[in-house]
Amino acid sequence: MPEPALTNLEKNFLRTLRRGQRIEGTVIEVADFGVTFVDIGGFTAMINIPELSWRRFNHPSDVVSVGQAGHRRDP
Repeated sequence: MPEPALTNLEKNFLRTLRRGQRIEGTVIEVADFGVTFVDIGGFTAMINIPELSWRRFNHPSDVVSVGQAGHRRDP
């Protein structure tokens, strides 16, 4: 199934993102399979386990929780 086409608003938002940019977001879901979903201004970004913390943990909910605000610097 093809992905839905992006709207002009979505395309414009994506064009504003730059490498090394600090991105603010809010956790909207913590999945059992090790991915956290974060709202970054209307888009849902995935954060994989290795990107959540330098320390070891058993489940992503040990590190983040739904509603938690945070930031990330895009490499």
